[in-house]
Amino acid sequence: MSFRLATIFWVFAVVAVGIVTFGPGGIAAAVLVFGFWVWKFYGPKLRLTLVRILVIVAVFALLLALLLSPLALLLPAVQSAREAARRAQCVNNLKQIALALLNYENATGSFPPAYVADASGKPIHSWRVLILPYLGQQALFNKYRMNEPWDGPNNRMLAAQIPDVYRCPAQANDPANQSVETHYFAVVDPQTAWPGSRGRRIRDIVDGTSKTILVLEASGVQTNWMEPRDLSLEEGIELLTTKPRSGHLHVSENFFTTTYYETSYRNVARADGSVHWHGQFSDAEFARTFLTAQGRETNPPDLDRQYFRPDVTRTVVNWNNVYALAVFLVLAILPAFWRFRAGTLQREREVQEQVTVGPLASG
Repeated sequence: MSFRLATIFWVFAVVAVGIVTFGPGGIAAAVLVFGFWVWKFYGPKLRLTLVRILVIVAVFALLLALLLSPLALLLPAVQSAREAARRAQCVNNLKQIALALLNYENATGSFPPAYVADASGKPIHSWRVLILPYLGQQALFNKYRMNEPWDGPNNRMLAAQIPDVYRCPAQANDPANQSVETHYFAVVDPQTAWPGSRGRRIRDIVDGTSKTILVLEASGVQTNWMEPRDLSLEEGIELLTTKPRSGHLHVSENFFTTTYYETSYRNVARADGSVHWHGQFSDAEFARTFLTAQGRETNPPDLDRQYFRPDVTRTVVNWNNVYALAVFLVLAILPAFWRFRAGTLQREREVQEQVTVGPLASG
């Protein structure tokens, strides 16, 4: 295994394919391969001390685990980790919004109105602006002018300063991730927690705060975060009974396969401040039950029970990983061909020498 040009190319190829196959862990896998073949080629020439023997045993054990154990190949998928982080951030966003709404209610005696209207009754300010001080955005709130509408000369210049809490990073297919649009909405109706231009007191939610949806997550609505526009009751029902078009998709990924749970889900915050995720609601009446605050349902179903349409799953093979692993294994055992070829050439030379020396000796 002399360091010829082919050997150098092989070393770089093993490292490169190892990184493609296993990510950063591919460097460790490449080192194990190198260590194994260095031992195979040069081990007999080295003095085997106890430490070296232990190192060789460790290399063999790790190499066998890498090549033979499926569990060693179930390395964390970067995409899955990112998706989990995005989901966690979206949940945290709703928790912050719900806490800000509860603090607003505690300070003023009621939740904020869904909108503030002008003298003619036209909505000009959103609840998302009103709770800015309770989201740690006092400086931004101070720049906002209540004496002009949300899209007035001064206020529209603040649109680009949208707080991150109003956008869900898991909504990867929604243009709102690159704009000033929000993913969090109230459902405005006299029956819901948001009657309109007046705020509802928490004690007026007679259906129970744990069974009343306060804010929900939606994609594709295309609403400026400062715009006093949310969802009607019918829009909220339609949203909850329709499969989400993008966003939180259940993904279970390992090295060889990826499983997708086709029914996505959305996060919702309830009036008690808790945040939960829900899939597609089973029917309109079920959705209406948990959007209304004063429905006075005599025996409402439990929102925590699974009254949702079941997920449909599909599993696909990660062929890129399979191909990359196959190439890595071929490269890993390639020196065996070199060793076999070198041994064959050596035997041929020995035979040739015997053939040549034989006649000379007999003469």
